Amino acid sequence: EALPAVMVPELPGDKLLYPSFLRSLDCFSSPFLSKEDKTRNRLYADEKNRATNKGSFQSMEDWLSTLNIRIRTEPINSANSSRIAQLLNKTNQFNLNTRRLSEQELLHWVSIKNNFLWAFSISDKFGDAGLCGILGMSVVNDSAQITDFIVSCRVIGRKLEETMLGNAIEKATNLNCKTILAHYIPTDKNQPCLSFFEKSGMRISETEVSGKVELEFFWNCGKKYEIPSCVNFSHAV
Repeated sequence: EALPAVMVPELPGDKLLYPSFLRSLDCFSSPFLSKEDKTRNRLYADEKNRATNKGSFQSMEDWLSTLNIRIRTEPINSANSSRIAQLLNKTNQFNLNTRRLSEQELLHWVSIKNNFLWAFSISDKFGDAGLCGILGMSVVNDSAQITDFIVSCRVIGRKLEETMLGNAIEKATNLNCKTILAHYIPTDKNQPCLSFFEKSGMRISETEVSGKVELEFFWNCGKKYEIPSCVNFSHAV
């Protein structure tokens, strides 16, 4: 009664019927299992090994330089669109504005002229974390707006964020944009994303929307944003 959104199934009286009853429920169904979902146990083991290894270094930069970080980007396509939609809709902590779209809505948005979206995958000497970053961008006249900037919480701090921003600025420059901006909409959970942009070197301006302060971050495209030297960054062919 207090939480009407919570489903409380009425279990059958006969305990022998529990297995078939649980299998009949649709609340455990998932419409899509990504490669990352299927290898989650291995990903946790890889992360444990990273944490153990990290403790033997005196500084974060020293540790990162030994990881052999490899980041790869590619546009949205039929092979990665389901995983991109999954990450877009479930990521809260490192999410610029928490935009939610279904896979079909996302593909429709990308089909509109001057809308772009790229996926980022990351791996290192401990293992492959898979597709963990999303960058969306929309170009209007000579300005590019970052519509989506999303990083899985599993890889925050491994220079994927800086690589994505550097790539965004490079893309905007190649599209003859003079400025690139990121509009941050605060939620109860996305403080990590704000912390990154505040330290990114971008200029900041404040706007008030419905009584809430929202921030915009700007960068002049004539100025290069350096991708971290500890990252081996590549584009899909």
